[in-house]
Amino acid sequence: MNYENQLPILIGDIYRNWREAIDAIAKSYNLSRTEWHVLGKLECRGPKLPQYELSQLIGIDNSQLTRALNTLEDKNYISRKIDKKNRRIRHIELVDPN
Repeated sequence: MNYENQLPILIGDIYRNWREAIDAIAKSYNLSRTEWHVLGKLECRGPKLPQYELSQLIGIDNSQLTRALNTLEDKNYISRKIDKKNRRIRHIELVDPN
């Protein structure tokens, strides 16, 4: 059996299973996978990041990120603040739950 031909299939299966697991975890917190990913990146790399950097870290376009950030802000998980020195930059910050 040629296992090299099977490798892409196995990697695809692992990725699909990972996606399903993350979706289930996120859903249990009433979040989408993207929202869960945003919170995870902020927790690991933050707690405050510029929006453009967050977009690059997650690997999604700005419109997808903006939708996720709108929802997370509505749920009071994050806040967005405009940089005082450069008004084109928005900093995304985790909200202290206390």
